Amino acid sequence: MFISQRCTLTLLVAIAAVFPATPAHAQWEPSISIEWQTRQMGTVAPGTSFNWSNRVHVFSIGTTVSAQTTSATTVVSPASQFISAGQSAPFTINGTVPTATGPFTITINFTYSTSSGPVTTPVWITGTVSSGVPGSTTYFVGVIPQTVSATPSAADCPPGASLVYFHFDDEDSDNENNRSGWIGAIKSYENTIFYYCRVDGRQFKPLSTTNSVANHYALIRLGTACPPGSTAFSRYWDNENNNNINSRWTSSGNALDFGPNSVVADSQNSIMHFCLFRSGTDTMSDFPNLGIHYGVFAAPGFSKAIQSGWVYTDDEDSTNDNSMSADADAQRIIAPTGSDGRNTTVYTARVTPETSPVARCSVSPSAGIDSAYATFVNNGSYARVGRTISSYSWSFSSGGSAFGPGPHARSFGVGTHWGRLTVTDSAGESSAAMCYVTVSSSTPGGCQQVSSLMTEGEKFLKPPPCP
Repeated sequence: MFISQRCTLTLLVAIAAVFPATPAHAQWEPSISIEWQTRQMGTVAPGTSFNWSNRVHVFSIGTTVSAQTTSATTVVSPASQFISAGQSAPFTINGTVPTATGPFTITINFTYSTSSGPVTTPVWITGTVSSGVPGSTTYFVGVIPQTVSATPSAADCPPGASLVYFHFDDEDSDNENNRSGWIGAIKSYENTIFYYCRVDGRQFKPLSTTNSVANHYALIRLGTACPPGSTAFSRYWDNENNNNINSRWTSSGNALDFGPNSVVADSQNSIMHFCLFRSGTDTMSDFPNLGIHYGVFAAPGFSKAIQSGWVYTDDEDSTNDNSMSADADAQRIIAPTGSDGRNTTVYTARVTPETSPVARCSVSPSAGIDSAYATFVNNGSYARVGRTISSYSWSFSSGGSAFGPGPHARSFGVGTHWGRLTVTDSAGESSAAMCYVTVSSSTPGGCQQVSSLMTEGEKFLKPPPCP
């Protein structure tokens, strides 16, 4: 018995010598990325409430992530959760800003464990609590959100910002309203609706110390004064005279949100006030991150334009009284158009880059007779600069799912079938693409489809289904 135990111990020592222990951190350690690092709320009223989510993505191996906040009026839920490798999960953050006036910062710490100990990554909520003193100067401006919801609300804007719109009743007779390129959430049809998110204008500065027209841009003024570094100008729109339905609206219900701008039903005209940024000693190298995609007013050739566009308003034809500030730089951006400036062209530019990844897939074969054994595969999906694709997930019209870039094989009978690829990047943003397989019937009179489609993103045309 003694000899047997000794042999067993010797064997275990030998095995241990062949396979020495490897510290866990030498090969696999969890790591995380967080959707946003800083949320800027601008200038807000004391006690303003906020509610949004922040997705945390886990790499390498799964881990438990916990969240703690330094603010007694802020709650993060869940307080902790396990997130599998290659997956992301949201943490809901809601609370109120301080009641004391002046700048504030709320810190939220996300913590997970490694073999070397806990690792903490902070994110911040920043802003300035306004004094609320009547008659005090405010520097609010409006940026053009890229989109608004079917039912527009403050949720379409950065936290703490109001959504504002001005509705222009344009010429009814032979209306020639037009638009092209990127115009964001602006609605242009027989009438025009300009949507704005009301934010602190002190976040914006000139782009150059020299007066280069390629760096000029403008924002609508929604406060009592234009921000430092900008100059004021205005445009008087003579809208439709007959049955005029001009209107304005703000998500907060506070008329102060409109600033000095006048758009009133039956007034038959609109007076819009803007702030023009040309040059100055205090400059910015890029536009502030407001947490949404947005745009500004800027003439063609604007140096920071990701996309450009324009909106043409057909103003009142009869007894037109349009007028504008005599500023040549301003008139390049909000441009009197046609005979004596009787109409208006408003030039726009998106200034925030696209961040979502691009999904692409392919399938082979894409067509068959009676049945097909088709293979789906990722085909050139990519993440934006500074990010990587962290996961690939698939769903199929025949049911079931799959993970990874592929190939993934499925068997299909007569009909039109699809595979949907969703890619998620290291910041937690996703996009999807769909690839189609069409199987026709060899039976006389059966389905004879032979086409298939490969799509990028969510823009696709589905071929008619087999009966």
